[in-house]
Amino acid sequence: MTETSTYLPLFREDGEWIERPDFMVLAALSQSNKFDTQHVYSTMLLEELNPDQTTSGMSDFAKDIEAKKIRGNLTQRIMAGNVVNQLARLASSTGEPPSINAARRLVAYLYVRHSGKHIRVSDRRKRENSFLREIEKSLSKYQSTLHLQAAAVYDPQLLESIEGDEEGLLRFLGIARAFEQFIDAKVVSASFKWTPWRVPAQIDSAPKIIFFSLTDQELAAAMIS
Repeated sequence: MTETSTYLPLFREDGEWIERPDFMVLAALSQSNKFDTQHVYSTMLLEELNPDQTTSGMSDFAKDIEAKKIRGNLTQRIMAGNVVNQLARLASSTGEPPSINAARRLVAYLYVRHSGKHIRVSDRRKRENSFLREIEKSLSKYQSTLHLQAAAVYDPQLLESIEGDEEGLLRFLGIARAFEQFIDAKVVSASFKWTPWRVPAQIDSAPKIIFFSLTDQELAAAMIS
């Protein structure tokens, strides 16, 4: 069972969207706690309503928010999202409930493999162990938005299109809700609990998410026989 959770505040009490719900999603993706998410959202909304009268349309403060908050910590966010994507691949390939540890090992293996360098086996192990530590930190930091991070990794082009686009935002949230339901059903256990900032129930889950099957090498890296 998951612990008590709350919902992304994307709708008003009357059921209508809040002002710029896309800003709220971008803020939630970028922050590791709900207070900072609300602060970044409020700042983005204020800038939207009172744009700087320059050629860029952004004040120096807004540019700082964009660079340090919205676009910040991308490596950790991508790592966290990658773990959930690999959990889904593991479940799809094996037909069994996936292991967080197996997914972490697989992500570390893929990061080292795609580094573009020829690395000795002994050095590769060291690098994978280093990545494992970073992956664990990323999972802990972005635990409440793992489903959102997973959707961003699954379709980064869609993420880029959600700003000011209701259709794109709905598609992105539908994918995030599908990942949320997957985590609830297949991942949550006595050793892995999460308190997600859930996608509101008004959003329909994406009907199906397609993943490439794991190769034999990837199964071996995850230590799946």
